[in-house]
Amino acid sequence: MSHPEGPLRPRLRLNMKWLKVNLKDVFTRDGLNSLWNELVRNDEVNRTDACTGTRLNSSGATARKGKSGHFYCGRRILTCTCCDGFCGPNDGCNCGPCRRLDGEDIEKQGPVALDINKVIDAWTWGEKPAVDELKDLIKQIVREQQRLCGNAANNMPSSNRIYQRMVIFERYYTAQMHNNHNCKPVTLSKPEQSDDANTWISKTFNDSNQDTPGISLLTHVGTRMGLSFMFAFLRRTWRSGEDIDVCSDFLQESLSILTSLPDTCLYKSTHLDNRWNDAVEMTMKFFTSIILSDDRTTKSALCIPVDDLSIALLIIFELAMKRASLQGLLQGILILLRLWESNKSNAKSWKRAPLVSLLHRLQSISVEKNSPSRTITEVSDSEIISPTDCFLRFLSLPKDERSPIDFRQAAVIIVSFLDKISESNRPTVENYHLSAPKTEVLGWGNINWSGDENNDGSLKIYETVAELGIKQIVCSSEDVIALTNNGRVYSLAYDARCESPVLLDSLLEVKIRKVVSNVDGEHYLALSSDGCIYSWGSGDGGRLGHGDINTRREPELVKELANKKVVQIACGSTYSAAVTSNGELYTWGRGSYGRLGHGNSEDRLLPTLVVGLSEFHIVGVACGGGDAHTLAVDKDGIVWSWGDGDYGKLGRGGSDCCKVPKVVETLKHHNKFIVKVLCGSQFSVALGKDGTVWTWGKSDNYRLGHGTLDHIRYPKMVEGLINHHIVDIAAEFIAGIACGPAQNFLWTSGGKLEIETHLPYCLEVSSGTFEKLNELIALVHDGLDGSCDWPPPSQQQECIAVAALNLLRLQLHAAITNGVTGEEIGLDPQRNLLGSLRQHLMDMASNHGVLTTVQNAAQLVLQTGWPLLLPTAEGRAKSLTDIVKDTGLSKSCGSGRCFMINLLVNSLVADGIEIILESAISLLASALSSRFDEQFIEHLAITDDENHSNNSEVIYCNSILLAISKHLIYSLSDIVISDMAMLTTDSFKDRKEIQYYDTKTAINLLNQLQRMLVFRVFEASKEPSNEKSFAKNIELHAALMLLDYYLASLSSNAYKIFKKAIQIVKNEEQFYAGIVDLVSKSVIGVLLPELAIDLLLLQSRMPDQVSKLSEITSLNALLNVLDEFNLLASDTSKEDESDMTWPEGII
Repeated sequence: MSHPEGPLRPRLRLNMKWLKVNLKDVFTRDGLNSLWNELVRNDEVNRTDACTGTRLNSSGATARKGKSGHFYCGRRILTCTCCDGFCGPNDGCNCGPCRRLDGEDIEKQGPVALDINKVIDAWTWGEKPAVDELKDLIKQIVREQQRLCGNAANNMPSSNRIYQRMVIFERYYTAQMHNNHNCKPVTLSKPEQSDDANTWISKTFNDSNQDTPGISLLTHVGTRMGLSFMFAFLRRTWRSGEDIDVCSDFLQESLSILTSLPDTCLYKSTHLDNRWNDAVEMTMKFFTSIILSDDRTTKSALCIPVDDLSIALLIIFELAMKRASLQGLLQGILILLRLWESNKSNAKSWKRAPLVSLLHRLQSISVEKNSPSRTITEVSDSEIISPTDCFLRFLSLPKDERSPIDFRQAAVIIVSFLDKISESNRPTVENYHLSAPKTEVLGWGNINWSGDENNDGSLKIYETVAELGIKQIVCSSEDVIALTNNGRVYSLAYDARCESPVLLDSLLEVKIRKVVSNVDGEHYLALSSDGCIYSWGSGDGGRLGHGDINTRREPELVKELANKKVVQIACGSTYSAAVTSNGELYTWGRGSYGRLGHGNSEDRLLPTLVVGLSEFHIVGVACGGGDAHTLAVDKDGIVWSWGDGDYGKLGRGGSDCCKVPKVVETLKHHNKFIVKVLCGSQFSVALGKDGTVWTWGKSDNYRLGHGTLDHIRYPKMVEGLINHHIVDIAAEFIAGIACGPAQNFLWTSGGKLEIETHLPYCLEVSSGTFEKLNELIALVHDGLDGSCDWPPPSQQQECIAVAALNLLRLQLHAAITNGVTGEEIGLDPQRNLLGSLRQHLMDMASNHGVLTTVQNAAQLVLQTGWPLLLPTAEGRAKSLTDIVKDTGLSKSCGSGRCFMINLLVNSLVADGIEIILESAISLLASALSSRFDEQFIEHLAITDDENHSNNSEVIYCNSILLAISKHLIYSLSDIVISDMAMLTTDSFKDRKEIQYYDTKTAINLLNQLQRMLVFRVFEASKEPSNEKSFAKNIELHAALMLLDYYLASLSSNAYKIFKKAIQIVKNEEQFYAGIVDLVSKSVIGVLLPELAIDLLLLQSRMPDQVSKLSEITSLNALLNVLDEFNLLASDTSKEDESDMTWPEGII
């Protein structure tokens, strides 16, 4: 389609905004006008370019006519020297694509036009024309009519709207192309382990008198030997029957010792120290095998008294309580259930144990962890009451702690208490979504990114910045720097016209893990994951470390430290510092007041070792602003200070400056082990290992926290924090807050509850925990999966199932939040555990007849843990395809199946559709590469039917992409046809009650797939054909073939829908409006308009390839039936007449 509008000129800084555009808005009048006006306002499309002869050449570059009458694009791509390689601009040579534009202009001009009227008049009164003259005249008349028709079509409002939509779609895909080139997908990953100061602080706090490796090894060996001897003695005694009393006394003494210890006393030791873990695991494994008669170390039977078995059972639970171990308590619960199952048929067997004391302790813990339970009258009708809450509300434990209690009852009580304990840590439905956690960024102060001239400094949410996935924000005097979770660095000025962060392209190939700046400074440092430093900004005084004072607009590697592994970096207002992994401190930049620590006030243009600290292992450094001073701390917790000494901020009593590092004796005198230091504005802060905070220096505005305005010249402990154990400090950066000169920023975790991997009694992220939860769910699975109606599930089964599912959900949430992989916790796709657990969950979540409480709990587990339970996109897509093929998306699918469909669809939208698309392209490209011939390949088609795989003109592709797109389109179209049929009946008013599945999620998935597929072709169209590699060419053909297959599925189903609509409307005209409403909201109404614009856009960019798509011709039949349907509308002729008579001069 030709059109007088100017070409698109995208502004890269606006890409982030266009990625957020809802393309559906272009199909509404107000939405189209708004988006088009945005393009014009930002000068991304210009109406006046037509007057200057602007065109797009075949390489996609903008070309204009020069003084010579030829087209020039201005790119430096020529090899001739006469024009310095530039195409143009006025009288020089032009490139091949621009020369083709010249040729097109000549062809359009054609022969000199005849004056048709004069020729006809001459023939009327003169000599009759020859046959050739008549033919030439007819050709001229046809050409003139074509020109008039083209002008009329191009100037119609409908044509103008189509063109505007094409330009807006192109702008969206252009932004997507640049985004894909610059950024990899943001994913949550496990926090990197580094040697920086924060890691050292953490290690220091947790490191309390650790044994040396030699002592640790001896202790470990001795413990194992002692336990092995004890277990052998017990087996021999129980086997022989001799010294039974000795065994009983020994076990009772062991239980008494354990009981005397406080609960959780081994909690930190066991999950940090493997020596304790091994000892406890050996003991629990031995007693479990004894209790369950599963001791395989001896072939002869053991005659164990019931009292000894009871004590062994109590020891298992006591060990679990001392460790506060969920895994240990689950193991005890499984033992109780297996004992109950194996002994229930034997009236004389062991069925009870004295567990009342344990139950009382768990009850008191559950009360401490949670607020009092609500009464039944406080619960709303729509709320699902937890069966464990109901069970515990009416539970009355025996007062006599020696009273024996039934095994199964004890198991239900324990697991119910564990469910209650975990309740406060479980994520709620409201704050958990299928997508990855997103950061929320808020700002206030002198920020004007919204373009509002009357900025009041109030709190605002900045979504564009937040969508980057913020890991860290730092502020300088003029800019804010954002570090994302995937290591990308963005910059944005406080006075920027809009919220459009600029990616620092020079760091694209580098994984950055930390950025620093100073609120008074104009330069920045970035630390990569491999320990290299990059600097940019003002180079005044040599603060960038490149050997000069030049300003760098882009980050540049500090080569002087390239061979050093840097672990910490700091920025002062005019200087910089870095600490290496071997404890060396380097400083550079402005040297006033001796702030660099080299014994003088000279500037240093390159990083220079601080010789005065070369004999000490430095672990932390802090740089100040203004009249700067510097602080450092070594691995022994000693603090050093130097630089400007005003207000006593060096901590040595006076105000004199110091040009070499000196120890802050006050802290050393108090035997304070310092783990972190900070430089504020004319003051200093230090954090002690014991959690105390020390401040000194200028005390204006009570900034030191001592309740006085007097300046403090020696370190002084902040007494107001004595009763609080502080673990970290900050002066301008506090865990999610960054402060600028007149701006403040705060970022959050985006709604997902932050949680550790270990919490007492309710959380233990490990493979053993998941194995035991799976065993527990498997024990109660039969009868709860909806497979049988009788006998009904018992209350005990329901409580165990719901509690186990809730605990499982908490473990999955903690694992995902902390970036734990499935392989680390036993949920490897290759292992049986994942398959078994997933099958149990899917049965209880989707089957008909499952208890509401159990089904709801299972659905929440899947909703929370799908990244680990359904880790592969192909697996999720296959499960979705199987469900759709089995039950479709019709009214019969049921609420449980609807949940599974929504879960799988949303998980693919959040993370997966791009993966299966790339997999399909790769699979198809591999099949094409062996027989690639552009002439031959144009006639090939693809199929997912294996029966046609031997056809030479068909390529068999078993990609899940083909199956999921075909079946979803078919099922969604079937719903539309059913709804149209119901529209003519009385039952249509009951549709909402019958239809369970909301088709919007599935349509959204197909819409995303369609855009990605079109984008892959669009991206290839932007690359000059002569620069495409063989592999790229094959991928382009693979993408085109997939688009062809998708087009076939969509157009064939659209054809059926419109044929059905025509049939209904011809019989009953009153249903036309209702059918239009149904179709516009259906899969066809959403996807087809976008696809039409997409195809027009691709046709304008790569007409040869698009015109050869086999399914393009099938669109003719669809357009004919669509036109037939439109003609059934009462006001069609009026709209067409209005469109055709629109004034030619108006665009």
